[in-house]
Amino acid sequence: MMQTEPPVNILLVDDHVENLLALEGVLASLSQNLVRACSGKEALKCLLEEDFALILLDVQMPEMDGFETATLIRSRARSRHIPIIFMTALHNSDQLVYKGYSVGAVDYLFKPIEPEILLSKVAAFVELFQKTAQIQRQADQLEAVNAELRTSQARLQNFLDHANDLIHIMSPSGELLYVNPAWKHTLGYDEADLNNLAIDIVHPQSRGRWLEAIYWVQAKPATRSLEITFLSKEGREVIVEGTLSSRFEADQLKAIHCIFHDITQRKQAERSLRQYTAQLHQVLDFNDMLKRITDKLRDSLDEGQILATVVQELALVLGVNRCQAALYDLTQQTATIAYEYTASMFSEQGSVIEMAYFPEYEQLQEGQSLQLCNLVPHPIQGRVAMLACAIVDDQGVLGDLRLVNDKDYPFRDLELHLVQQVANQCAIAIRQARLYQAAQAQVAALERLNGLKDDFLSTISHELRTPISNIKMATQMLKMTLEPLEIPPSADLERYFQILQSECEQEISLINDLLDLSRLDADAEPLLLTSIKLSTWVPHVAETFMERAHTQQQQIQVDLPDDLPALTTDLIDLERVLSELLGNACKYTPPGEQIKIFAEATSERLQLHISNSGVEIPVEECDRIFDKFYRIPNNDPWKYSGTGLGLALVKKRVERLGATIHVASEAAQTRFSIEFPLPTS
Repeated sequence: MMQTEPPVNILLVDDHVENLLALEGVLASLSQNLVRACSGKEALKCLLEEDFALILLDVQMPEMDGFETATLIRSRARSRHIPIIFMTALHNSDQLVYKGYSVGAVDYLFKPIEPEILLSKVAAFVELFQKTAQIQRQADQLEAVNAELRTSQARLQNFLDHANDLIHIMSPSGELLYVNPAWKHTLGYDEADLNNLAIDIVHPQSRGRWLEAIYWVQAKPATRSLEITFLSKEGREVIVEGTLSSRFEADQLKAIHCIFHDITQRKQAERSLRQYTAQLHQVLDFNDMLKRITDKLRDSLDEGQILATVVQELALVLGVNRCQAALYDLTQQTATIAYEYTASMFSEQGSVIEMAYFPEYEQLQEGQSLQLCNLVPHPIQGRVAMLACAIVDDQGVLGDLRLVNDKDYPFRDLELHLVQQVANQCAIAIRQARLYQAAQAQVAALERLNGLKDDFLSTISHELRTPISNIKMATQMLKMTLEPLEIPPSADLERYFQILQSECEQEISLINDLLDLSRLDADAEPLLLTSIKLSTWVPHVAETFMERAHTQQQQIQVDLPDDLPALTTDLIDLERVLSELLGNACKYTPPGEQIKIFAEATSERLQLHISNSGVEIPVEECDRIFDKFYRIPNNDPWKYSGTGLGLALVKKRVERLGATIHVASEAAQTRFSIEFPLPTS
């Protein structure tokens, strides 16, 4: 596909606009860039800004005629070679024609201009310009390619001369055509040495592979990889790897290219690495066992299971004849073999050892490890080699781990390190197990005390209810008895009656709350579930607090949308919860502040909020206000009376309804939120 040449610029110079329009009309079919100039000066300005393929220049123009303009065009290097065609209406002036050619014109057109002649001549010059430009571009590209080739050749030669690899080129007869300096640096040979020695530089054990590779690449165009050993000039072995490749032209072998890289250090490192890898595999096997033991110990809080796991894993992985775990009684100076793993039919598990008769226990009680071989044969084990490691933590020595093997077996440092690590993990696990057992015992004791406390409170509540009710009734009867006697009114007497009534009411309330807590803890009463709409039910409950809030200059606002989903719950429990929260809000909200009841729902849950302004609970107290008998510090206990059980009962009843409650308090706002799960459709 031929490449489309870009349009060229053609400069049209004439002082008559109508002539320029006529020229543009004729030349429009060429699809080139036609640039107007109405004077010689304007034409010179255009030539400073752009390059042109052709100039059509009118001879007769005011101020600066065509000849002067052409002379100036030819005087500039940039425009000197642009072809100029003069246009004139003077047909018979040979002198003007000669003058035009003398100032650089390439042709003359006489007015009126024939369109076909103008079109053909301009097209010829445009094509000539485009061909010239194309040839120039090709010449520039060729020069760029040649320059790049010269640079690449220089770069390649520099690379070969400075490469660390051994590079040489051989002729088909084996004569060296090129040898890079790396041969001298690595093996001590120059080109003459290599030509003279030839096969002798190859190690005898590698010559067969070398000759086979040479024959292979001589037979056909191919590349052969190989690893061989060269002998340096000093006789040192140099291991190399590389390739031999052949270059053929017209099915004739022209050269063999050889490139080798010195891998002597790498081979030495590989040998060292293999030795180290064998040791590392053993370490990894031990680490896997250590991790396995650690995982098992972490999951166990049973001291017996911990010791059984440790002795079994150590015995199987290390392949010893016997592995024992002993626990110390430092007060009695005895060691009891708590667990043992052995293939022998004779077991020492459960044996109690008097430490005083065995000197190795002195070191073990100091938290040390030791190896020993008994001189006197053991009655069960005979003469054996033993490795013992103390099980010790930050509180002292708990016992020891002991490995028993054949008498000539030397325990290695790696095995000693492994057993020490296992002993450390074992000490941590034993301590955790003992702490857990102690904690479980404390929990059981606390649960018993808590049960006794609840029983006591329940009993005392029942026992106190009757006398407190009697005191209240007696107070009322005394007041009724005094009224007919017409005793003069006394402020002190009235105050005494109020104190008696108030204290009786508070004690009865406390007793009722304690009994409610007992019933809720027993969870003996079934729920009486009813489906309600909060938007109609809650206002009835809140209405009972409106008068109290108005008296205390508080505002209660109920904002419950009608589209809330129906809630299935126990109305008695829910009413007590809402009443307790509203009662607290009225009690603690300052005058002029607001109490708000609102709700929100999603497809999965419904939240009922009771908030009040003007009061804030410290963040650190928010999680504790639901505890029994808890009162917020710094609050005046005489200002706000109460049993300290109201919110504890609220939480119990909310949980009984299958819901949750939490409190958030910030920026002088406190909000209690009850969240009810909604049944999924």
